[in-house]
Amino acid sequence: MNAWLKNKFLPDAWGILVFTMALAWNALPILVGCSPDTISAPTSKNEPVVVYVNKDEITLESLDREMNRLKKSFRVNDKNKLKPEEQLLLKTKAMSHLVHNTLLLQEVQKNGVLVTPEEFQKELFMAKSGYEEKPFKKFLELEGIAVKEWEKTIKNNMLIKKLIDRMVNSKVNVSEEGLRNYFEVHKQELHTPKKVKALHIIVKTEEEARHIQKQLK
Repeated sequence: MNAWLKNKFLPDAWGILVFTMALAWNALPILVGCSPDTISAPTSKNEPVVVYVNKDEITLESLDREMNRLKKSFRVNDKNKLKPEEQLLLKTKAMSHLVHNTLLLQEVQKNGVLVTPEEFQKELFMAKSGYEEKPFKKFLELEGIAVKEWEKTIKNNMLIKKLIDRMVNSKVNVSEEGLRNYFEVHKQELHTPKKVKALHIIVKTEEEARHIQKQLK
């Protein structure tokens, strides 16, 4: 197997899978589905479903779109040139990312996390900064991304960031006084004495040299 591809795909794919299952553990059965090569009955929009995450569906179209994004991200120009095990890693990573994001967005909805129109427009403006309108649309076109799809991704990322801030970052609060107290208690451990690296020490007598050598030990 291509070592570069394996190193890029495998650790992240399994890491996301473990994190996803940790999110889902207390709400089983959250994930009821099949492998990326197996397709369930079509949805009402005639889009085949590859997996269900609670009541949300991940369609074959979504999986293909995510795989195409990953191929471009990792400079994989032709999927057919990949070995079977490398294609499996590509599918695993794509599926893991979709399931992971779906679970997070379900948590967003459950916790009532919202993004205001003003916040959304500001984020869009910042994301487009440095681009004129036409070149930006051309860039998305070359990447195979629809404008609405790109905007949806921006919004979802904002929602997930807000969720993490609310659920994690807001509960980690270390005051300046707390940091100072920690430093005072652990001052000895944190203190690093000055060090000098000497290549040669020249002295007048052998006795003096032996005395210095003992001190250095």
